[in-house]
This record gives sequence, C-alpha cells and structure tokens, in this order.
Amino acid sequence: MKINPVQITSPKLSISKYSPITSPHFKQATGDVFISTNETRKNNVNNPFDAKEDALKFNKMNFVLKKLKYLSIDKHTKDVAAKSLECAEMLKKYLDDEYKDNYVLVSIGTSPAGVMRAMEFMGSDVRYIPISNLYVLNSSKNLEKDLEKINTKKYKKFLSGAGISPSNINNQNKKYIFYDYTFSGISLNMVKNAMENHLGIDSSKTDFRSLNYDLLDLTIKESVDKYVMVNDYVDEYLKHSNISPYSGIPHLDCRHLENIDKLLAKPKKQKPKDFNFALLYGIEKNRKKNNRAGN
Repeated sequence: MKINPVQITSPKLSISKYSPITSPHFKQATGDVFISTNETRKNNVNNPFDAKEDALKFNKMNFVLKKLKYLSIDKHTKDVAAKSLECAEMLKKYLDDEYKDNYVLVSIGTSPAGVMRAMEFMGSDVRYIPISNLYVLNSSKNLEKDLEKINTKKYKKFLSGAGISPSNINNQNKKYIFYDYTFSGISLNMVKNAMENHLGIDSSKTDFRSLNYDLLDLTIKESVDKYVMVNDYVDEYLKHSNISPYSGIPHLDCRHLENIDKLLAKPKKQKPKDFNFALLYGIEKNRKKNNRAGN
C-alpha cells in the first residue's frame, strides 16, 4: 500500500513590519549564543551532528585570526555559506514571529541542513536526522514487506538520544518543526507517518513543512533579485542534496538504518568545517554591521 503524498500547501506567510533586527522574537547571534542555547538543553538530549565544537573554536579566535582563516576558505564555499545564511535569516525571522521562539527544528535528511546549520549558529535548537531515499522505498511493490526488513533498533536509539521520542516531545509545550525539501511530498509524509504512527509522537506537537516552499513564499514578497537567488539555491543545493558536502550531514539510505553507528563514527571532513566557519564569520559580520547602524 502506497503512502499518499502529504498535501503541501503554501503557508500563510505575511511579512511583518519588523526587520530581522527589530522583530521582538528574532535573535541574531554569534557562536556564543549558540553555545549557551545548547547548554540549556536537558542533559539527556544528545545532538551528535551539531557543530558546537566549531563554534567554540571560532569564539576563541581573535579578529586577525578569523580574518586570515576566512580569506583561506575557497570562494565557492564562502558563496554557499552566504546564500545559506541569507535564507536562514529570512526563515528564522518568520519562525520566531510565528512560533514565538517556542520551537525546535528537525532537519530531515541532507537537503535542509545548510540553512538549518546557519539557524543553529543563530541560536535555534536544531536536531539533524539523516535519512534518504524514502521515495525509493515508497515505490516498492511490496512496501509492507520491505518495511519489515529494515532494522530500526539502532536508529530509534539514535532518535531517542537526540530527543526525537514521545517521552520527550509529548511532554513539552514546544512545537517540533520537521523540515525537508519537497517535490511530491512523499518523503515528508513518510516521516510524518513514522513519527506519529510508529513512534507515537503527538501530532499536535509537530509541524511538517517544506523548506523550499517556505523560502520561496518568503522571498516572492520581498524582491525579484532575492527570489531568483533563493530559487537558484533551491535548484542547485536542495533539489539533489548537493549541500551535503558543506553541511556535513551524511546520506543514510532508509533501507539501511542500521548503519547510523558507522556514520556517527566517521570523522568530520574539512569542507564542513570551512562552511561552518564561513557561516559564523558572516553572522558576526552582520551583527557588527547592524550594531553600527543602530548606534
């Protein structure tokens, strides 16, 4: 039996009168706020794919070292980071206003991870759940039998450790917002079905949203240039998960969830470290610029 695609509709976005800096709910931050935010989490929540270590290193560097390091990063990585950050600033402004800061982001697979990483560095609570190729599983002629073959024991343990469990989510008053890149919505709907019907997470505690739909809806009301930039970003980095080498969130085939331990044991490559540094550098640069403008 096929799982019908989730009905993806454009959210009712209304760009408020607030700028990202003056919005009462928007917090723009450097790694310092990222660290303090993560340290306030419950001790039983483990977030193995976060970038706390990179933020700590950034905070310890002086201005000269930061500048030299930034200049050493290749132009393409800096460009991807700048676009990811621009998308993240718009999305964070909207979510902070819409959910009144009372939310946790869950990045599904690899595609949303670049924007989510930038939001993590700006103070958002982000959890990353690598899982890919759900559309392949859904196209199976024997879906129920194929689902029975998947060993989910280790993956459920991973999810629980990251706070994606009914005992954690159902007892909070926060909204858990699951983001994915969507075309038909099949993959997003499969994750929704798994969270609610298999894990037992209360549907009133979650929202399942399309990252590309939200970003394009937000930009279409701002300017043609920004819409073109976001549309190009979606096509180049989200549509085929080409953001993965930068974000550091690996592919995990949904038919082989037992491999989660192998992914967790892999050392981080240099490109994600450079991408994270460029994000943090951009956030700090924007903050200083906005502080000068406010004085």
